[in-house]
Amino acid sequence: MRLARIRGFVAAMAVLGCQATPEGDLKKLGKAIEDGDSAEAVRYIDVDRTTSAFVEDLVAHALPGADTAADRRREPNLADAMGEGMIRMMQPAVEAMFRQGVYDLVSGRSIRRPGSVTEGEQVSVPRDSILQLEPKILDSKTFGDSAVVAVEIHPKDRKEPVLVDVQMKRGEEGWRVVRVDGLAAALIDSTRKRAGGT
Repeated sequence: MRLARIRGFVAAMAVLGCQATPEGDLKKLGKAIEDGDSAEAVRYIDVDRTTSAFVEDLVAHALPGADTAADRRREPNLADAMGEGMIRMMQPAVEAMFRQGVYDLVSGRSIRRPGSVTEGEQVSVPRDSILQLEPKILDSKTFGDSAVVAVEIHPKDRKEPVLVDVQMKRGEEGWRVVRVDGLAAALIDSTRKRAGGT
């Protein structure tokens, strides 16, 4: 009887020890991306939800009145409405572009940019430029089947690291990334600095 209890206790501890964690599954995602193993990578990232949330953030930063408090206080005009309409019209194409980029990244291919974005040229972004971000997990918080993992990344064009919050959801096979907060703002900021020569 005692032996059976001991075995049951050991089995329970083994199961608990093997339970997936947000940080652990995020590291597995990173390893799968490094290896170009798309089948493994998509176990840990919901590509559709993540890219959709990212582009929504990107669009929010691009809309009129998103730049300054003064802009947000003024009344919207026809130009604002037309600008927002154009941006919203482009959103599905931009989302498809980023979704393809994520699939290229996790598959080990160079990240292709659509010709419409690169003025008729088929341009690829080396995977190394993404892999050299050197992500570092700082902290994580779990709320039931949801988690937020704070990650520090190091873009080559910035002196200071960028902090992003990786939102994850627990599924049947473990934790999956569904959103990355702070990434769109960092991309917009880097683009503006390059355009301004700073």
